Amino acid sequence: MPLELKETRLPGVGVKWSMTLASGTRITVIQHNDGDREARFWRLSVIGPDQETMMYFGSGPDRTGRIFKDSRLFDGRWITEALTENPADRVLPGVPLRLGDRFTLNFPDPGLPRIEAEYRLDADGAETATGVFAFDFDWTGRTVHLSVGARRGHSR
Repeated sequence: MPLELKETRLPGVGVKWSMTLASGTRITVIQHNDGDREARFWRLSVIGPDQETMMYFGSGPDRTGRIFKDSRLFDGRWITEALTENPADRVLPGVPLRLGDRFTLNFPDPGLPRIEAEYRLDADGAETATGVFAFDFDWTGRTVHLSVGARRGHSR
């Protein structure tokens, strides 16, 4: 009796291969896709460098179903979170995650050249991404440059 191999696509996961042996025993193998994929039910946490520096996204849910939690002090650092409970609100590889038009950054010392805040982005079925939001200030021109990447150098 020939074996019949059945292939089933598992969106966002990979492929499931299954077959039934002559004895009636079923064998199933799931091939997981590696690499970038969309993330659902995500949470973005921003951790300030100290108890005097805090980022604020807002509070409560917005019209998209995203939830902005009030900032909280934990272990001497402010943590601010944005998350979603809407499965259609996905983080796609290579596509910017838009959180809204405004947020607030509170910090104690005007004149600082740079402030770094750690971030952590996690989601169901995805690897956790970590890094830093770096705010580089030009106090003469009254501008700020925001970059996202690895932690570097001295900051507040």
